[in-house]
Amino acid sequence: RMIKYSFIIPVYNSKETLEVCLAAIKKQINEQTEIIVVDDCSTQKGIKEIVKKFTPHFFRLKKNCGAGRVRNFGTKKAKGEWLIFIDSDVVVSGNFFKEVVKRLKLLPDDACLQGVYGWQTPINNVYSQYKNLYYYYNFFYRIKKEKYSYLSSHCFLLRKEVFEKAGGFNRQIKTVIED
Repeated sequence: RMIKYSFIIPVYNSKETLEVCLAAIKKQINEQTEIIVVDDCSTQKGIKEIVKKFTPHFFRLKKNCGAGRVRNFGTKKAKGEWLIFIDSDVVVSGNFFKEVVKRLKLLPDDACLQGVYGWQTPINNVYSQYKNLYYYYNFFYRIKKEKYSYLSSHCFLLRKEVFEKAGGFNRQIKTVIED
């Protein structure tokens, strides 16, 4: 079977959101899709058991090295032509994958597609709710219909060859601002 789409999910101590994230993706995908989860040396127990319910593609790094390196590692394991990066605390909407596939046909070969936060979140914690509202109203809501040069790694996709040509994520940055 040919893999066309590779979801890459970096994980670090997100046990409480990971299952919801993976379940939302798994409900939508087809046989041309793989889910790759890379654990950045989480200290929480049970991450692997959650992942194995949804995909056999689980990798745990030997030391914590940051989201950018984790994503780069995931792309090396990916077989798909398209890389879809989703953070482990992001829950995609019920029609996400269908909409993505439809929009990919309209994109030039070297473009990427950025997902945006909705104003609601199914994850019940104050931080996630605040973050969604902040980004939706103060950033993405204002530029919905425009092209922009900012890329947020919480949810985006592009061709694997474009990612590789760009050199991947900067391996020198370990913080959450590796976008």
